[in-house]
Amino acid sequence: MKLTDEQIASIMTKDAISKTVLVDNDKVIEIIKEHEKDGWKLYKQTEISGRTKLTFIK
Repeated sequence: MKLTDEQIASIMTKDAISKTVLVDNDKVIEIIKEHEKDGWKLYKQTEISGRTKLTFIK
């Protein structure tokens, strides 16, 4: 099965509505500010084994 360019583009450009990242505790504020500047909103913040898991929504 061969995909057309339009089909490939639609697969590759789907908009994500949420994003989760795992970061070092000393970079949490920096990462939050970067994502908020790009239009993401912090949804949940959880500390796991000395690192922080951040979940953002669009």
